[in-house]
Amino acid sequence: MYHNSMFFVYIFAELTGFLIIAAIAIFFRSQSKHSARLAYIRNIIICYFIIGFIYIISNYYSIIINEYKAGPIIRILDTSAWLVSKYYWFIFAQSVLVVQDKYKVLLRKALTYIFIPLLVLSVINYGCIMDDYYYVQSGFLQDYVYAVQRVRTTIIMLFLVAHMIAVLIKSKEKTTAVFVTVNTLFYIINGAWNGLAGTELIRGDILLTEWSELVDPTAIILLLTNLTTLIYIAKCYFNTTSSSSEEESVDAVVQQYSLTHREAEIIARAYNGESNNEIAEALCISIYTVKRHLQNAYEKMDVSTRMELIKLIKKYRAKE
Repeated sequence: MYHNSMFFVYIFAELTGFLIIAAIAIFFRSQSKHSARLAYIRNIIICYFIIGFIYIISNYYSIIINEYKAGPIIRILDTSAWLVSKYYWFIFAQSVLVVQDKYKVLLRKALTYIFIPLLVLSVINYGCIMDDYYYVQSGFLQDYVYAVQRVRTTIIMLFLVAHMIAVLIKSKEKTTAVFVTVNTLFYIINGAWNGLAGTELIRGDILLTEWSELVDPTAIILLLTNLTTLIYIAKCYFNTTSSSSEEESVDAVVQQYSLTHREAEIIARAYNGESNNEIAEALCISIYTVKRHLQNAYEKMDVSTRMELIKLIKKYRAKE
């Protein structure tokens, strides 16, 4: 009964995922502000959309046709989409940290250097070594795939906890911090389940044909994370009252300190959490030009860091 009901939960999760992707597309057509973060969210939801679609097909075959197996393409898509979604989630979490750009760049590089080998190993293991039931014959290969699965799960869990704590400490955006915390907790639950179930399937302790007897939280987690994401982007990106208030605060600072048009564009994006690289890409200018304009704006406003810039703009917002 639980297994059958989860089929419909996956369908509902897919619908909410489609709504999020459509909402982001509409926002991108209307304006470019916050584009970097929204792009990360869009990529995460696309990954989960792929996972949800795979599980809908799998559930259909198991319920209607009574067939329990997954071919190599399905297995590769499943593991790749899951890993890539976590990669973009960590990038999103890093984008809201109030730290110097050089540290963000280092974090991004470290993340990439860790995730590329994990992705390659996962594709090889899931696509070439596992059979259609996620099982590996006993021996060296089974021990190897089991060890990689355990290491991958441990790394992802440590990263999830570390990024959640970093956002709670280093982010000045309460709504975003709550969003990151809640969804990260969902990801930790789902990651722990996937890690445990995956290793059991590899060793044959659980058979794929017995999957319907287990209480798999994946469908519920997908739905909950999609719903919280929908609420978050509606509040932060489609809340015209909040947006206009922020814009008025930035405009007040621009007028008070006689900033140029380009300086105003850049500090607005910096205030909204975009890194120098993201600003340069959005405005089609070099990163050195971004740094020069930021430095000029800082001197006019008598601040020296982004944290001081954010505090200054928030002061003007509080006065309104």
